[in-house]
Amino acid sequence: MTLNNSVGHGLAINSVAIDGIYVGSAGYYGMVVNHSGQDGVYVGTAGNPSSNPASAASNGFEVAGAQGDGLYVGRADRNGVYVVSAGQGVVVDSTVYDGMNIYSAGDDGVSVGFTGDIGVYVNQAGTTGVYANSAQASGEWGFYTPDKIHGSNVLLESVSLVAQVSGAESLTSGDLVMAAGIADRCRAARCICPRCRRAAPWRRDRGCGRAPGPDIPPQTGVPLAKARRRRPNCIAPKGRLSQATMWR
Repeated sequence: MTLNNSVGHGLAINSVAIDGIYVGSAGYYGMVVNHSGQDGVYVGTAGNPSSNPASAASNGFEVAGAQGDGLYVGRADRNGVYVVSAGQGVVVDSTVYDGMNIYSAGDDGVSVGFTGDIGVYVNQAGTTGVYANSAQASGEWGFYTPDKIHGSNVLLESVSLVAQVSGAESLTSGDLVMAAGIADRCRAARCICPRCRRAAPWRRDRGCGRAPGPDIPPQTGVPLAKARRRRPNCIAPKGRLSQATMWR
């Protein structure tokens, strides 16, 4: 069937009991819109939506109102929605609940290959801008980046860092260490590696023993961390601490 009409509708279906247009099988495209002056496909309402505000733009596919999902993909072996090029890839103007919800993903929940500016941008959040919770029992990693982190204010419950032991004395479990400069970069890391050395001798009767006394010479530098090792053997100078937990 070929329709050629310069005025009015090419094909008008006033009312049907089931499908307006049904395609049982197509050897190529199920439906083709070669050119449209307005929307390629327009759906006024699907079901009984709470509202159906139409768009004034010329959209490839427009759903003015849907009681359920505006676009539903039950299963896609590759991409559920794929955007080759766009001024803005995915825009969520307003939602009652989640702007984007990833129920389950075999690999990355959200993957950004490359951006000219910001990978993920949150303009305003009522509570938490970005929340991440790892399913790993070790807690590694809620947030992972090889780059530096910049923030106007940071609140931390604990910090683990890697440091290189310097100085003439070895370290044992429970020793206090203090900052002693910087060392070479760690492998596969962009940030510098701090150096630390043993602080004042540990004295149970004098707390941490950092205060100068008759048998405790004054120390320079800032106490950095309390070295912790699972194994009782010493940490030799120039060796790297596996982890050192910051403490107050």
